[in-house]
Amino acid sequence: SPDGTKLVYTANAGGNAFALHVVDLATGAKRAITDGSRDDMQPRWSPDGTLLVFWSRRETTRTNADLFVVASTGGETTRLETREGKDGESIDPQWSPDGTRISFTTDTRGRQEIALASYAEREVRRVEHMTDSIHDEYGAVWRPDGRALAYLHNEDAAVSLRRVFAVSHADHAVSDIPGMHLSPDIGPDSDATAFM
Repeated sequence: SPDGTKLVYTANAGGNAFALHVVDLATGAKRAITDGSRDDMQPRWSPDGTLLVFWSRRETTRTNADLFVVASTGGETTRLETREGKDGESIDPQWSPDGTRISFTTDTRGRQEIALASYAEREVRRVEHMTDSIHDEYGAVWRPDGRALAYLHNEDAAVSLRRVFAVSHADHAVSDIPGMHLSPDIGPDSDATAFM
């Protein structure tokens, strides 16, 4: 959790499904947040710690995935309409630092790309496609100031690191080091980007 007191994780709920759980790091008390009737994956805390966003195949076929929001204490889940009625997956959600947007990876236009959902009161207000390449783009992480995201660009089996600005959608390469780039992360001052 943002305050460092709790940990959210995904665990097998029996059979082939996974559920979200939260553990209190001081007491060790565990609580199921979702029931695990379908795979619930990649939970992410909201900046204020009150909500979790995750992807799941509940309410869809096994080939489609949607984003959902649930209170970090459990309760009713809310599906976020990010696929715009198309087949495909919306996965890898990340809250913006101010909690008003959620970035995610979607393949509704035939390839993986980065999209942003404007979010308020458990509802998506608008979806913007941030990248528009013929190559797969995924793994976005936010700058701490919320102005841009770093993401991975896969072209001809070479994965490079790029940055896109949240308002202008202007993007550029972050690294010209040849080879595979994995697991981007941005430092607290928003100027340094680390990767493997």
